[in-house]
Amino acid sequence: METEPKVCVVLPIYREPVSLIKRAADSILAQTYENYRVQLVLDDPQNEEAKSFLSEYCNQHEQFELHINPENLGLASSLNRAMSSIKQGLICRMDADDVSLPNRIERQVNYLLDHNLDLVGSYMNVLDEDGTFLYKVDSLPTSPAAISKALGYNNCVMHPTWLGKASIFQQGYRHMPLSEDYDFLLRAVASGAAIGNCPEILLNYTLSANSISRTNLYRQFLFQKVLTSRYQMNKKVSVEEAESIVDSEWTVEKESRYSNAYAVVNSFLGNKELCSRLLQIPALGSSLLKSPAYIRKLYRLAATQTISRMDPH
Repeated sequence: METEPKVCVVLPIYREPVSLIKRAADSILAQTYENYRVQLVLDDPQNEEAKSFLSEYCNQHEQFELHINPENLGLASSLNRAMSSIKQGLICRMDADDVSLPNRIERQVNYLLDHNLDLVGSYMNVLDEDGTFLYKVDSLPTSPAAISKALGYNNCVMHPTWLGKASIFQQGYRHMPLSEDYDFLLRAVASGAAIGNCPEILLNYTLSANSISRTNLYRQFLFQKVLTSRYQMNKKVSVEEAESIVDSEWTVEKESRYSNAYAVVNSFLGNKELCSRLLQIPALGSSLLKSPAYIRKLYRLAATQTISRMDPH
């Protein structure tokens, strides 16, 4: 329909294999929503293989256009550079190793308009790099009120699933280490934006080796703790202040204990054998007692889940 708002899909690319880039681009090409265009943003100007493939792909599909950064800028700066030129319509986030289900854009556009939102996420499947299904992310709050509350504990709007008004993206991403998307959401809600989640699985997310490594998990938790504490007090925090607070609290020993607790908890949850789980209980208890920070992280996750269950979908 001509009344459909124009959607610009921004798809940043770094050094992902061409096969995955093609899979991601093809998933946009297969969308049931027709009024869209795609900005392919190559953040490695030396990646000749990707450059050649993307140029040919754009020649074959007029909805696609290629933008090559002059140098490696990183994800936040790449997104800021691409989105700053999009002043109208809607912007859809997409990563180069993920797959949008065919009705993703259509369902999210309708949900955003029907619920008068500024930005909407969705549920998603999580797969490993071989394409094996791992788990679903389908217990997120959906209403702006519940999301505003849940964000005080944990991120609950998955970054690769975002679709929103171009105007909301003009605030830009800050270079908040390990938490650029969470920081974006907190600032957006604090400024009055209405954010929701479409309660449908609309994306297959790839959990890659390039995701946050275990060596950064505790540092990421500390940044999130700083952000949420200021959010709950309705106060702002600069990147420099957040970095200073995190640096004062972080130690190698605390990082090691947090990472170990993370590994033991995930091993316990992933173990489907009851007897094996029972045998893991002593190690589970020991690792948690050694990492009070990870206990606080579990509390935050539980609080987010409670808010989601109380949110009428």
